[in-house]
Amino acid sequence: AEVSDYRLSRNGRWLLYAVVSSDPEKDGVFARRIADGHTVALATGKGRYRQIAISEDGSWAAFLSDKESASSAKPVFALYVWHEKESTARVLVAAGARGLPEGMILSDNGSLAFSKDGNRLTFGVAPVPVERPKDAPDPLAVDIWSWRDGLIQPMQKVQADQDARRTYLCVAHLRDGWVVALGAPDLPTVSVPEKGEYALGSTSLPYEPLVSWDDTYSDVYLVNQ
Repeated sequence: AEVSDYRLSRNGRWLLYAVVSSDPEKDGVFARRIADGHTVALATGKGRYRQIAISEDGSWAAFLSDKESASSAKPVFALYVWHEKESTARVLVAAGARGLPEGMILSDNGSLAFSKDGNRLTFGVAPVPVERPKDAPDPLAVDIWSWRDGLIQPMQKVQADQDARRTYLCVAHLRDGWVVALGAPDLPTVSVPEKGEYALGSTSLPYEPLVSWDDTYSDVYLVNQ
């Protein structure tokens, strides 16, 4: 009843699941071997456990958690990975890790995905939230638009929630922990193939004003993973 999410490896060897309990100390991520019911506690304790993923052969699992900073005023997520030969999960990418874009942190609004060969893991990052000063006055309910904006105000309103949850794609190489940023604010869309060294990035940002009277255009990039 307290399982919040689960994934089954394609070959049916492992079932990965997250638990959100009324007792925070029972929260965690667990892997159950289907053949004999053997269960491994990958990570447990107070914290949030999000975006669980498992490789096709079930040998690798991954998830986001803020368990190490759950008691702080500003908990942040870290990316955890586990190999079936290991007893517990370990942190692969933490805040401030080499390769992460400056001013970005791991976000649970993105999604985790293993490459087909299980050697790479993609995840999402987002800008560090800007906190409102405690002594700041209450904001006024106004909409400000400039002719320099890419989209007209009604379109901005429609996309506001999507923009607030937007993440940018990164990839972690499991063998050496190397992190590469694939997406960025000026390259928001990146598609990663099942095989190959290159991802496909695209952006329509330079041409957004043309939507009002012309058509939709995009620049397309090859991005080395």
